[in-house]
Amino acid sequence: MEGGGLPISRVRRELLYLVEKNATVVVVGHTGCGKTTQIPQYLHRSGWTAEGSKVLCTQPRELVVVSVAHRVAEEMGAVVGGEVGYRASSFEARTDEGGSTSSIEFSTDEALVSLMQRDPLLSPYTVVMVDEAHERSLATDVVLGLLKKVQRRRPDLRVIISSATIDAEALATFFGGAAIVSVEGTLHDVDILYAKVPASSYISEAVDTVVKIHKNERPGDVLVFFPGEEDVSQALELIEEQNDFERQRGGADDLVPLALHEGMPTSKQLQALRPAPRNHRKVVLSTSVAETSLTIDGIAYVVDCCFQRERYYDPITSLESVVTCPESKASAVQRAGRAGRVRPGKCFRLCTREAYESGLLPESSVPEMQRSELSHVVLQLKALGVDNIMSFDWIAPPSAEAMVRALELLHALGALDQESRLTSPLGAHMAELPVHPTVAKPLLVSGELGCVEELLIVAAVMTVKSSVWQLGRGRKEMERQKMKFAVAEGDHVTYLNVYKGFLEAKRSPGWCDRHCVNYNAMMKVLGVKSQLWSALEGLGIKHSSSDKETLPVRKALAHGLFANSAVLSSTSTDGKGRATYTTVRGKVVTKVHESSVLHRNQPKCVLYTRAIQTGPATHEMFEVLAVEQDWLTELAPHFYTSPGVG
Repeated sequence: MEGGGLPISRVRRELLYLVEKNATVVVVGHTGCGKTTQIPQYLHRSGWTAEGSKVLCTQPRELVVVSVAHRVAEEMGAVVGGEVGYRASSFEARTDEGGSTSSIEFSTDEALVSLMQRDPLLSPYTVVMVDEAHERSLATDVVLGLLKKVQRRRPDLRVIISSATIDAEALATFFGGAAIVSVEGTLHDVDILYAKVPASSYISEAVDTVVKIHKNERPGDVLVFFPGEEDVSQALELIEEQNDFERQRGGADDLVPLALHEGMPTSKQLQALRPAPRNHRKVVLSTSVAETSLTIDGIAYVVDCCFQRERYYDPITSLESVVTCPESKASAVQRAGRAGRVRPGKCFRLCTREAYESGLLPESSVPEMQRSELSHVVLQLKALGVDNIMSFDWIAPPSAEAMVRALELLHALGALDQESRLTSPLGAHMAELPVHPTVAKPLLVSGELGCVEELLIVAAVMTVKSSVWQLGRGRKEMERQKMKFAVAEGDHVTYLNVYKGFLEAKRSPGWCDRHCVNYNAMMKVLGVKSQLWSALEGLGIKHSSSDKETLPVRKALAHGLFANSAVLSSTSTDGKGRATYTTVRGKVVTKVHESSVLHRNQPKCVLYTRAIQTGPATHEMFEVLAVEQDWLTELAPHFYTSPGVG
């Protein structure tokens, strides 16, 4: 669609006038109104990119960055990497297709924070547009606070905050009286249909709804929203089974299910955005990644499970909980809007009208900043010269407890000194690595311990968002295959065996399928490992390998994970053969999750990547490593003050 036919075009002149006259402008408009693709082009054509200046537009998700950059380049008759560029700080979009020739750049919020470590005042940019601000990711909130800080030094810098649902008045107040532009109207009407009775299983109900749409509604693709990746995988299997059934009956095999979530490589995610084959109906099974800026041409029907999955961090126990909860009404509106971008559409909400209108769904979600572990955020801000983190200008302040925990951990890791200043070189180098501090520290010490190659592999697996295991052949078969790689030292060392097998099999998808290994995840691991090595090499670290010796690997990991420790407290086992552990700090009773290769073992002391509350009184450890108990006080004496830890 040409930009002139989009609702945003009705306010083009007003918007450009307000950007000229105001330091900050808030643009509020529904999904599909054209904010993301058109505003950067308006700015470009009206002179904001003259004489080598640039306009930057940020997004919470990297898939959107890549997709929108290509979309805008196509509309402008340009090429990505030329007049239009993009940058992404995480590993799925490895290309940094920006550069000196790009007038318009698209970027993840994280990439902008990284860029500001090199250029704090964003000197080439005349306008920075923060898109999808309503998602309130950690990085988005950090970016908003940093841009407000930059504007004090650069009054000429224009900031545009673009959002579909955010409280415009609150945001305008945060920026000291920003101007507000409202984009009225949507592309097409969307009929909302509700369930008559609550569904017993939202996955089965969603698949049944897709089948009914396919049989009874006119042509048009379907977008289904699920809370998590596991739900997407289960729904994909059910629809493929339905297709097999139709084939056996001699029926039409014209329903094309495609997964879409952040755990997939960007190339795979982009497949879901492409048109379906002729005379076929595409069904995109997605998490919230498809909720806003992504353009998925052809969608006429949305099926909304009305749930979302959120992660909550408890700074008192340092444990997390993953909660499947009702989506916010703001999200529900966004999801429904996806059905009306190409023609009048329909949205099937799998909740009753009474549930929707009774207040069961909150108006908005809790910002990530108020429910997350913050050590990575604090480290980034310290690297940007923010000395007093507590007084940083937050749009939604994090809890003091979470901030204290983050400072405490960074001090124990050696990233901050006694005055909470960034240490050099350790803290500065940790801030340069695009991984969590508890992963950055092991990478940096791996050079001294002679196990750089092994830590690159383990860190890459820990960093990708998908498990290296897959359920394709059933849980029992997956567990049987997993045991072929398993070692008594734990999951992190087991990853080394999986990686070795993958390379020896010449990266074969067939080998992965036979061994219940996630091929897509392993391909991402290769890319992440390569980028991490480039980063370490840039810091002057020499390559080394411990070969089959695992002690240096475990010691290196302990340098980062020491705060996540638990000791065996009871050898009595539950129905799954699991013993009971108690966390060293917090004294929380926990068990090894059954996904770990150690869930039937009983090492006296373990470290874990994360511990999650999985039930009302149940906590479980994920990615577990067997260690010696005296390593804790050896590596972090100021963190574990008692010599008799545990």
